[in-house]
Amino acid sequence: MSWDVICVGGGLGGAALGRALALAGARTLVLERETRFRDRVRGEYLECWGVAEARALGLDEALQASGAHASGFIDTYIGPTRVTRRDFADPADPLPAPYCVSHPGFQEAVLTAAAAARPSPRSLPARSRPWRFARPAERSSARTPGW
Repeated sequence: MSWDVICVGGGLGGAALGRALALAGARTLVLERETRFRDRVRGEYLECWGVAEARALGLDEALQASGAHASGFIDTYIGPTRVTRRDFADPADPLPAPYCVSHPGFQEAVLTAAAAARPSPRSLPARSRPWRFARPAERSSARTPGW
């Protein structure tokens, strides 16, 4: 089997890229060394622009599957004084609300969405196979050093 693209790393970036490329017709391989994503203190808050980008990539279902929930508002403080409040329920606000999300949960949901990605038949040559997903248990003797 030959690949058009190999994404090394199936975290949020690699899995989202692999999914998008597979849907666009590329024969895509995503390699991920973790068998289970672990919690790290990072990325549990997805800012408005990140939510918009995730939606543009078609990752709404992955957000929902990860248990993400929208923030209703954001208060900004300087010391003990609240200086602003942004209410995301306001219909005049054009941006989507930011989300609170489990980073490992979202990683797993995006990787699952990537593994399920199937391109449009019109976008692929007849003999192409669009997707292969590899996790450590599936690897053979052709392992990358350090994995």
